[in-house]
Amino acid sequence: MPFLRAKPISLEGSIFIFSEPRGGSTWLMEIISNIPNTATIFEPFHSHYGALEAYTWGEHFYPGSNWEAGKKGIDQILLANKLDSYQLERAPWYKLLNAKQYIFKCVMGTSILPWIAEEYKFRYKPLYILRHPLSVASSTLENLYKRDTVLNIDHKWIPSGYNQELYKKHKDLFAEEAPMMDKLLGRWCINNHYNLTQEKNNWIQIYYEDLLLFPTKTLNFIFDQWDIEPPDEIWTQINKPSSSDFKKDFRANKDEQLSKWIRSYSSAEINHFQSILDRFGINIYRMDSPLPIRLDSIDK
Repeated sequence: MPFLRAKPISLEGSIFIFSEPRGGSTWLMEIISNIPNTATIFEPFHSHYGALEAYTWGEHFYPGSNWEAGKKGIDQILLANKLDSYQLERAPWYKLLNAKQYIFKCVMGTSILPWIAEEYKFRYKPLYILRHPLSVASSTLENLYKRDTVLNIDHKWIPSGYNQELYKKHKDLFAEEAPMMDKLLGRWCINNHYNLTQEKNNWIQIYYEDLLLFPTKTLNFIFDQWDIEPPDEIWTQINKPSSSDFKKDFRANKDEQLSKWIRSYSSAEINHFQSILDRFGINIYRMDSPLPIRLDSIDK
């Protein structure tokens, strides 16, 4: 840490990746980290292990609003002045010491993405990766929460502001007796609702499904937006499963990978899950299709 605090770093060159947990951000981070002279900072906004004390997952701050404690905390994170072994664990020491810019990977920061994108004028627009809510919820339940027959939820989620208003309106989804899948789907809808309703934004929105099916096209789109040449190493990385594939369940067949969660539920369950999306007016996904709506007509 003393070395990181002392070294010059390009703040405007910071790269952010935002998604929900199990949303593809680790995979994208591992691809993007092939940019020369970068090092990854892992989950600075995590609700238990993060470096931003002024924030709890679910809180929402409107772009341009005065969030003094958040600004001070994020400034320190950008400068690597307030990090620990958890945030540094995914970057080799030599990459940290040689880095001229950092890549911040965040699965608990979608609610503050608009505030960050407005407050900091980064050279490279933050990446906002979306994945099918049923895949996110199912994978979270199976890979993060289930410990044999016990559910272990090791984080806090406390909505505020815009998110709190949505939470109050749909509070039945989060009742103690409500099924965990209802809670996870409701949380996905709340965390992403504000971002999905903005006509203009300061980030690059991509889909996990695009990255899986059309990796070259998707990555070229990102680097074109950033106006930099993609490093050759990323083209070998795109065919490697993410290190977050804890159960080694990534399917070689891409269509099967996208459809595996939908196929694990009955028609009645799928219809119930769809009713949750409908309540929030989420229309970029449907529960009976693994693809974003705009991709359904693409000839693969």
